[in-house]
Amino acid sequence: MNVRPVLLEAGYRLPANYDLTWQPKSRAERKAVEATMPRWSLVGLVRSVDNVQVMAKHVQGREEETVRYLATLPENPRNHCTPILDIISTPDSEVGSILIMPLFLSAHQPLFETVGELLEFFRQIFEGVHFMHEHRLAHGDCILENFAMSSKEMYPHGFFPYYPNKSRSFRRNISPHGTRTWSWPRYYIIDFGRSCHFPLEQSEPARNERVLAERTPGRNPFPHDVHYLGQVLKKRFLEDDTLIAENVDFLWPLATDMLHETSSLRPTIDEVVLRFHRIVAHIPSSRLRRPVYRFHVLFRFPHTFARVSNLLLFRAPMPRKTPSPVSVIPESARDFYTQAATSEDEDDNHENKQARILLRTPLDQLPWARPLTIEEQFERAFASIQKNQPLPTDEEVERWRAEYC
Repeated sequence: MNVRPVLLEAGYRLPANYDLTWQPKSRAERKAVEATMPRWSLVGLVRSVDNVQVMAKHVQGREEETVRYLATLPENPRNHCTPILDIISTPDSEVGSILIMPLFLSAHQPLFETVGELLEFFRQIFEGVHFMHEHRLAHGDCILENFAMSSKEMYPHGFFPYYPNKSRSFRRNISPHGTRTWSWPRYYIIDFGRSCHFPLEQSEPARNERVLAERTPGRNPFPHDVHYLGQVLKKRFLEDDTLIAENVDFLWPLATDMLHETSSLRPTIDEVVLRFHRIVAHIPSSRLRRPVYRFHVLFRFPHTFARVSNLLLFRAPMPRKTPSPVSVIPESARDFYTQAATSEDEDDNHENKQARILLRTPLDQLPWARPLTIEEQFERAFASIQKNQPLPTDEEVERWRAEYC
């Protein structure tokens, strides 16, 4: 189906390479238009009335229903679902519709520079999933690639779609206008192809009946959303060798709970948001300004310069005004959000999964909340080197303390 007339009538221009009669005038022009070929079913467009860059995506079936439902929700600062600028209906209703969205950046590109920037990302994503679960909407695919970031703060003049380091004309290289700390961006949840929406009157545990939901067929999708978020936190950040582990290790207890082998024992997203808020509230400002990645330490001057400039200009390490966390899942509805829908809704690789005690370390006992004792410093250093060996005895600690202190 030729969608060019439909888009033109709605006020959007397609890139030149979608015109079959168009021929490039030079190799550079050919390279530029070849870069506009759609990826992940997304196409870059330009709104004719104001020359603003937008993105278009073809949606149909369950995803189209979810998008149209999201469009009916009232404005709420906790809503981080894809902003919908327009929904264009095609002449053939069976083909689906075309969703028009703002031009986004990948949520983790450019890389996070400070601990505060990383925590603000997770705060907004947790908040967005919290809002979805409040409306009984499970995302079903909460992976890092399905989180996006507004682009107007770091690229006020736009960029070439999929190539943030290229100008809109693809003729010159560009750089971000400052960092996230300079002008805090807003993060969004995209791609609702595996989403499930449940009616308010349903009281029994939610069950995903979608035939195409390969990852969680016939299962309660809400605890799986929490599990996916825990995987993003653990696999993509806490276990990343390029991160400075000691700067973000306070997130381990929360990540461990979110990845509990038994879905019914995982915290609800309601509990995740409240716990995350309490954790962040106890982190000192100096720690929030620390670098996230090791190469920011190797090239120390740029990070130190940015840190000092942020202090002199009174830039906060995290946004000063954010919505306060609220509890939206009553205890009476906990089974709906946590209980297994079927007997197969539990993992089979853990014999004693029911007996596992949740790791809920009190805040005043976390290592970053108080100075480490000499014994704890030696235990931590010893355990990091000899991971498969028992911790040092009291006699060894006393000997090391006498020798090194």
